[in-house]
Amino acid sequence: MVALAACAGAPRARAGGQGSIIAGNPAPSPEQIQSLITRAIANQHRDDRALEEFERIEHTITRKAENAEIITDLTLQMNRARQAEITQEIMEVVAGAEGVS
Repeated sequence: MVALAACAGAPRARAGGQGSIIAGNPAPSPEQIQSLITRAIANQHRDDRALEEFERIEHTITRKAENAEIITDLTLQMNRARQAEITQEIMEVVAGAEGVS
């Protein structure tokens, strides 16, 4: 829970309820205090939702990078296997040609 004192610009009552620290201003009414608390809670809720969304986006970016790395590794493995197969076929053709001559 956000403390009332953490609300920027919130008037603070003097000890004994003798008005606010700002000279000439009366202490905040219960309605004003309730309004400040409501806004503080709403702001905290908004900040929490924004943080959750940021974390989801960050997770998505991380997963995309990991997936790209996996795709690159698999592509290299596939290309090496294909190259090895082609090399083997060439060697068989060469060996067959040497056997004919």
